[in-house]
Amino acid sequence: MRAVTSATASFLCSNAARLSLLCNATAGSLTHQALPASAACTASRGRMQTILQQQRLFSSSGISAGNAGPVYLVFGATGGIGSALAHRLTSKAQSGGASPSALVLSGQHDDKLQQLQGTLKGQGEGACKVEVEAADATDPEQVEKVVRAALSRHGRLDGVVNCIGNVAAASALATEVQQLQQDLQVNLFTSFNIVKSSIKAMVAGDAHSSSNASNSSTAHGNDAKRRGAGGCIVLVSAALASHGLPNYESMSAAKAAVEGLARSAAATYAAHNIRVNCVAPGLTRTPQTKKFTKNQQVSGASEQMHPLKELAEPEQVASALAFFLAPENDFITGQVLAVDGGLSTLHPHHAEEYGV
Repeated sequence: MRAVTSATASFLCSNAARLSLLCNATAGSLTHQALPASAACTASRGRMQTILQQQRLFSSSGISAGNAGPVYLVFGATGGIGSALAHRLTSKAQSGGASPSALVLSGQHDDKLQQLQGTLKGQGEGACKVEVEAADATDPEQVEKVVRAALSRHGRLDGVVNCIGNVAAASALATEVQQLQQDLQVNLFTSFNIVKSSIKAMVAGDAHSSSNASNSSTAHGNDAKRRGAGGCIVLVSAALASHGLPNYESMSAAKAAVEGLARSAAATYAAHNIRVNCVAPGLTRTPQTKKFTKNQQVSGASEQMHPLKELAEPEQVASALAFFLAPENDFITGQVLAVDGGLSTLHPHHAEEYGV
């Protein structure tokens, strides 16, 4: 193994706090506090070399801070909410936030991704380059491959969104263990895989940003060094994660786990300027929820449960996801934004009860 140069060792020692987090991320473990500088400086050469290899793996020699706009990656892009977000991010008429210079869309089925890509191009994607990467997000290796490819092509990854999810209604007594495992796989495991790979990429970007900033005497450079490149990760939970609804025990557990993951990751990686948030919608009219929304009795009952007396549209949820991605909202992390028509916080009283 090639020896680490004295200059490299000096760089690692002078950035001990960042190094310790990166070491732990590479080793596949999390710590509650960074190692002291003395401990980082006495790390073995083999461990230092591992860190350098990790940085090379997720970094690109073509990194450029001069891109016209941010680079976003959306998993579950061909679903109702994911496709609505893709349309919103590539639309010239989108309100708020910077238009991305590149948008990478991922889903299980390549044919659906190609169709979505063609639709976006047909509507005029403007300066935004739309790319597609087929992957099964329940497989951590496939997720890492997608993230690595996006970072390699663009040299940065500013925001990652996981729109993958499922809908299953059943009481605990009516739920087989296979259904519980599926709910956890689709909701929690995909989110964990995406968070882990995204953080690796964003930490690598943080290291590059800090290195560049150390060679700059400008105020902007000093600020970049202090905050790091960072990035934003947004997960999709559900109103039932915090609001007790009957016959959703398995789904409630899976979605609540997603929110816990977001809060803990937000706390762990805030030092790297990485923000992690959740959007928690109520029942949303998507192709996946047709079995509920197309049933008039079920949809009518659901609407009555929501104080606003209607169900969410994919575009409304996509708007909340885009809100977290927007650079001007970069002081928000560890939060869950309910987009549920008041379902999780308000009691749906009828107006006539108050003489209205």
